[in-house]
Amino acid sequence: MELNCGENGIIDGCQLLHSAYVLKARSYLHSEKIREALETLESTFEAQVKQLDGEKAHPFLEQCLSMMGLLRKVTKNLVGAEECYSNLVKITEGYYGTSSEMLMTALKNLGAVQASQDKNAEAQETLERALETGKRVVDLNKIKAKAAFKQQISEVIFLLQTVNEKVDVEEFNSSKYEVQESILRRVHGGETTS
Repeated sequence: MELNCGENGIIDGCQLLHSAYVLKARSYLHSEKIREALETLESTFEAQVKQLDGEKAHPFLEQCLSMMGLLRKVTKNLVGAEECYSNLVKITEGYYGTSSEMLMTALKNLGAVQASQDKNAEAQETLERALETGKRVVDLNKIKAKAAFKQQISEVIFLLQTVNEKVDVEEFNSSKYEVQESILRRVHGGETTS
């Protein structure tokens, strides 16, 4: 097997082939062929998992899982989307660490799918993890794309507030909102968000 050095380590020729299938799925998406894109992704995902001895939380699967999760969400297969995003969280946390924008985004997507299924307690826990991850990214000044990060953290907070309203029937807890406001002010440089 021929080995190539990639940005994050060594990959083999078979992995390059699977990357080509992910690109093929993207071209189907550009042509609005969602079913074909999903079939291509599922096929290459299963082949990759087989090559990885059944491991579904391997860094090589990141792109495929992300796209499959989105397509399953769009096609209303929320259970399948949740499975994809759960595996994606494991991958990003293991590969990028607990202080990365990638993990925050994966957690946000997982929490959104959980909320869509009325799994509000799970969604709340997941979105709180996403918010804490975002806070660590800000604290460590590890924001790579500020505009995209602003959008992602704003979405996390919006989703979390929506879920909190469904789950928390206790008295108003201002400390939750103070944390959220603090993060938004830091990300937006003290700008008002209204």
